[in-house]
Formats: sequence, C-alpha cells, structure tokens
Amino acid sequence: MPHRRNRGPRGDLDLERVLDAGEALLANGAPDRVSIRAVAAFLDVAPNALYTYVSSKAELHQRLADRGLARIDLESLAAGAGTPADRLLAFAVEARHTLLAHPGVLRILATTPVRGPASVALNEALLQTCRDGGLDLAGARSLIYALTVFLHGYLFLEIGDRERDQEPEPFDVDLSTAPLTARMAHLPWDPAGEFARGVRALLSGHGLPAQADSHEASADTDRPGHREVAGPDRAG
Repeated sequence: MPHRRNRGPRGDLDLERVLDAGEALLANGAPDRVSIRAVAAFLDVAPNALYTYVSSKAELHQRLADRGLARIDLESLAAGAGTPADRLLAFAVEARHTLLAHPGVLRILATTPVRGPASVALNEALLQTCRDGGLDLAGARSLIYALTVFLHGYLFLEIGDRERDQEPEPFDVDLSTAPLTARMAHLPWDPAGEFARGVRALLSGHGLPAQADSHEASADTDRPGHREVAGPDRAG
C-alpha cells in the first residue's frame, strides 16, 4: 500500500469504521463515487482525518475489495473436501453467491488487481488446488485466470438481469424473421445451474473434470428472492 502521511489517529475513528462507511457507500453506488471525501462526509469528519487509515482513493478501493474477498469461504478448497475439480466447482459456486451480495466489490475487482491478505490467501489456495489436480504452475495460472474471467463476466450479466425491472422491447426488427431467437427468450433460465454447468465445462477443458451435482442447479431456490426467469434475450 502507498506510504501514509504522518498523522495521528482520532479517538472516534479506526480503519474498520472507515471501511464500514466505504461499504455502505459502495452498496448504493458505483465505485467511482466512493472517495475519501465521500467517506469523510458520510462519517461527518474532515477528509484529512482519514489519511491516517487510507492514503488514497485507490487504497480505499483495494481494502474494500480485499474485505469483500475475505467473505468467500475457502473451506471448499481444503484438501480432503473432494477431488480438486469438485473443490474448485464448490468454490466457484460459493464465490458467485458472495459476490452477488456485494456487486460493488465485483466492480472494483474488474478494474484493478487486489493484493491484500485475503486476495493472496485466495490465490494461494486456488493455485494449490490446481496443483493437487496435477497441473503445473503455468497451467494453474491459466485455469485461475479463465475461471476469474468467467466468474466476473457471468456475474456482471446476472447482476444486470436482476437489476432490470423489465426486458427491453425489440426495435427495428420483426422477430418473426428470427423464430429461434423469439422462442429462446421464453425458455426457463436457472442462473445457478447454468453457472455450474459453465464452470464444469471450463474445468474439463483444462483437464479437471468435475462431477455433476444436482444440488447446484437448485442452489438459489433455497435463497430469499429466488425466482425462475426466462432465458436471457441475448444472441450472438
């Protein structure tokens, strides 16, 4: 992290309180709006009071993202929790659930690498699991990168689907000329099941086939607010 200015701490402030305020702001807006000044205003203190705890907006974002990653349970990656492929699949399902609850963290992760303690611990656990599956370090890096790209991309689309009140109407096109696309939009869509299917395909492509598990496809049905939605109206 960047070197902090030499200021003394305030008795009514600490790093946890600063990050709590940052998380509250992050939950209600884009990361660009979560700045030193915004957090200071939220806490009703002068911006200079925060520099004891975070030296810049970039460090604030790094710490918020690392705090979010710390919420992902790594027990699924522990040796003895199944085959390496099954452990990676269980981790991906857990990561999806956690990051869906914290979309602001996901938006930070998509724009900057995070090098905090939770991030490093997560990366080490993923590398070790890949190595347990017989991959060399370069192969493990390739798989983790592919898994990260898939996770981020899938979640951005899923979050968009959840946040829209309704699907946009087609314009300048007669869907009778695209009957397959028209029918696809009315197919049932299970985001959790499709996510697990995609992760299994990715793992298999890297030489680590995971077992299909029936509970993954219905994992969201046990969570408040679950609903079966129509298939995503996307083509291409």
